[in-house]
Amino acid sequence: MLQQALTLMGVDADQISIVSDSIQDWVQSGDAPRLAGAKSDYYQTLDPPYYCKDAPMDDLSELLLVKGVTPDMYYGTSAANHESKFTHKLGLGNAPGDVPEYPFGLRDIFTTLSSGQININTADTNVLQMIPGVDAETAANIIQQRAGPDGVEGTEDDVPFRNVNQLSQAGVNPQLVGQIGRVCTTRSSTFEVHVTARIGDSSREYIATLYRKSGTDIQVLTFYWK
Repeated sequence: MLQQALTLMGVDADQISIVSDSIQDWVQSGDAPRLAGAKSDYYQTLDPPYYCKDAPMDDLSELLLVKGVTPDMYYGTSAANHESKFTHKLGLGNAPGDVPEYPFGLRDIFTTLSSGQININTADTNVLQMIPGVDAETAANIIQQRAGPDGVEGTEDDVPFRNVNQLSQAGVNPQLVGQIGRVCTTRSSTFEVHVTARIGDSSREYIATLYRKSGTDIQVLTFYWK
């Protein structure tokens, strides 16, 4: 899935294995790095030196510490208008001297707070293409179908998927639907909530990440204010 994401972003072919192996080395324990990855021996040569975490990430921004991950790769080169600039490079890379442009960043498609499944009712086109068998055209069909007759999401005529098997109606190979059920869902378990509190002329925005175990069991995972 990491390699799929980096390919869709247009990362150079020779960088894909470096970034993919290094991310896996960062989150998994052990002293021996993967073929193109890195462990503490590499990070200790940097200025300033630091150690490989060898454990799951607490915050996605840790990716910026990982070998091969650049700020553009993390944030996306032009996040504001990535829809109009999106092109599939298929990992073939850039011309000599060209500065790589990434239509979206790793932060746009990955999270450290998740059940591990993609909600097909809320995922955008880039995240949907992380699902095996879903290309750009199929992702557009999924979004169009759940948007309802008016083609606009978030309106009264939306038709959310009731189960993952309905993906076959959006062009996903029926033979794949059963296999991808383990990575897809129609309900989210984690939510980001924004609340703005105002007293007189003063205001402050509070942001929380909530985890829903059940309809009545809601846990606060993170909480901070701007």
